[in-house]
Amino acid sequence: MHDGVNGELVDLEARGPNDVWAAGRKLNDDEDPGHALLAHWDGRSWKQVPTPAGTGRVNDLTLAPAGVAVAGEQPDGTPYVTRLRRGRWSQPTVPPGGADSTRYLTGVAWTPRGVTTVGYDEERATGLPSPLLLTGGR
Repeated sequence: MHDGVNGELVDLEARGPNDVWAAGRKLNDDEDPGHALLAHWDGRSWKQVPTPAGTGRVNDLTLAPAGVAVAGEQPDGTPYVTRLRRGRWSQPTVPPGGADSTRYLTGVAWTPRGVTTVGYDEERATGLPSPLLLTGGR
């Protein structure tokens, strides 16, 4: 899959030989922080999957019932989690970060309780990271 897209793929998940997902970021130019890049293999070809407007780079991808969930950063650095289920995007509820920290989401998994994300909060005063584990909605 190239289609004239610049960027990188950072994760790959497969349910089987005809259901493979890849995720990362696409770039408009060398100063662009990136926009979501999601692709699906149906056993015959790779197809780029449209993502919600404003969705930035994807840091991680997980298989979820009837679709996938991704975690990443919007172009302004705000973390996000979004889920594709039966062709429709939704935003699972994830607890917000503190006012005195910057949150980074680096991993996502699907559990019986819904989406769980990992990453870190970086305290603005010290610059030191604190581990982050969040279980959100479906």
